[in-house]
Amino acid sequence: MGYHYAREEGEREEVARAILEHYLPRFAGDRLPETQLGALLSLADKFDALCGCFSIGLVPTGSQDPYALRRQAQGIIRILEDKKLNLNLSLKDSLAAALENFPGRGTTLQELLEFFRDRLYQTFLEEGYRYDIINAVLAAGFDNIADFSRRLGVISRLSQTHEWQGLVTVVERTFNIGKKAAATGEVEEALLQEKEERQLWELYQRHRDRILSLIDKGQYEEASMEYHTSFAQAVHTFFDKVFVNVEDQRLKNNRLLLLKNINELYATRIADLAQIVPPGDGEK
Repeated sequence: MGYHYAREEGEREEVARAILEHYLPRFAGDRLPETQLGALLSLADKFDALCGCFSIGLVPTGSQDPYALRRQAQGIIRILEDKKLNLNLSLKDSLAAALENFPGRGTTLQELLEFFRDRLYQTFLEEGYRYDIINAVLAAGFDNIADFSRRLGVISRLSQTHEWQGLVTVVERTFNIGKKAAATGEVEEALLQEKEERQLWELYQRHRDRILSLIDKGQYEEASMEYHTSFAQAVHTFFDKVFVNVEDQRLKNNRLLLLKNINELYATRIADLAQIVPPGDGEK
C-alpha cells in the first residue's frame, strides 16, 4: 500500500518503488530489491530491527526467534551479496551506525558481528560449501559480504585443482610453527644466516607487492596461484634445511617473523587455509 500512497501523493516513481521494495526479501528464495534505493531502504529497515532487538536483549536462542531476526540477517546477506546491486558497504560500519540510537552498543556490536558470522556460516553451508572452507574464508574477514562470497567461490574452485594441497601446505606450515610464538618486530636481513632463509626472504620481497595488487583488485584466483608458485617449493626447502627453534632468541624470532609475514600475506586477506581439515579427519 505504501507504493500506491506514495504515487497518489505525487512522489517520484523511484521513491514509490523503493517503498515497495523495502520489504524484500520477505522469505528464503524471495526476489531481491531491483533498485539501489530500494536495497538501501531495505537494509536500513533490517539493520534497525536487528540492532533495536539486540540492544534490549531480544536475541535468537536455539529454535526461538519470535522477531524473525535470522530472516532479517539472511535478507541483509542476500542483498549485500547481490552483484547487480554492487553495494560496497561495510557490515561493521553499517551495524555501528544503526546502533547509535540504542543503548549498550559497545558490547552489542560484537554480539551482532558474531551473529552475522554464524548466519554466514549457516547460509553457505546450506548452499553446499565445505564447512572448513567457509571457516577458512571467514577467518580472513567478512566485513564486505560480497567480497567474502567471491573469496569463498574462488577457494572452493581451487580446492578441486592440483595446486590446492601445495597452497594449503604453505599456509598451514607457516602458521603451525609460529602459532604459540610471540614473534614481534620486523625481519632483520643481517640475521638471515642460512642460504634458504635468505632466498625465502628475497622471494617474499619480490612477490609481495604483486600479490597484494592482485588481492586489491579482487583477483583472488590469480593471487592464489602467484602465492603458490612463489612459496610452495621455497617453504618446503626452508623447513627441510633450516632449524627454526634455535637457542639464539634473536635468530629464532627473526625466522618466525619471516614465516609470519608469508603466512599473513595470504591467510589474513583471502583465507586462513590452516583451518582446512584433511580428508577423513571429520569436522573439528
